Amino acid sequence: MSGIVLITGAASGIGRMIATTLSKQYDLVLLDRDHGRLETLKQTLVSETHTLETVTVDLSDLEALQASLTSLKLSALDALINVASVPPEHQMFETLSVDDMRTMFTVNTLAPMRLFQWAVPLLKQGTLKSVINIGSVHTKSSLENGAIFRATKAALETWSEQMALEYGALGFRVNTIAPGGVASGMLGDLTSQFPYTTQEFQKASPLKTPVLASHVADLVTYLLSDSARSITAQTWVIDAGYSKR
Repeated sequence: MSGIVLITGAASGIGRMIATTLSKQYDLVLLDRDHGRLETLKQTLVSETHTLETVTVDLSDLEALQASLTSLKLSALDALINVASVPPEHQMFETLSVDDMRTMFTVNTLAPMRLFQWAVPLLKQGTLKSVINIGSVHTKSSLENGAIFRATKAALETWSEQMALEYGALGFRVNTIAPGGVASGMLGDLTSQFPYTTQEFQKASPLKTPVLASHVADLVTYLLSDSARSITAQTWVIDAGYSKR
């Protein structure tokens, strides 16, 4: 399998694991706001990929995102994977500022939408025509002081389903992965943003097993494969059963 895959939020956590996992099969375009981490990843992967391009951009600035996308000289794109996300607000709703809410909706919802708009003509020229959005298990389960986060991820999930329906005739496949309690990235680095630790999440899950970023990356690999050619408009939950307990 080969092709060009663009990944946002690629410098750490789930995004980094996805980039690392896909690096042996695909050419990569990696976006992240953390230039240092992005360059470190680039040095790690440069020998693994056919081509590798990195773009430092903050997705909360849609004008900067547009400028960065315009600078990319791509004739085709096989897959778009939206990983970048602002973590839960972890404060009472009435204390949130409009800027707080706007930033979370921009990064978690509007940026993936804008990226999709930009990618459509390129995906038409690609082979896989796959879009994978990283949502959250908390569209299925509660999250203390996480109202806006849950709203942004729910919007992302329902929009993904709609795009799958509207662009299916073109061969596009759009799916969402909803991880929970992943011992990496958002939860691993920012435990204070959540009302639980990875250990508490694991203990509360029916399987009592850790949820790893590699599990998410493995599912991404599957969804890009020929075996998943008939799968679209779906949300895949990876949470060791936590949301069904």
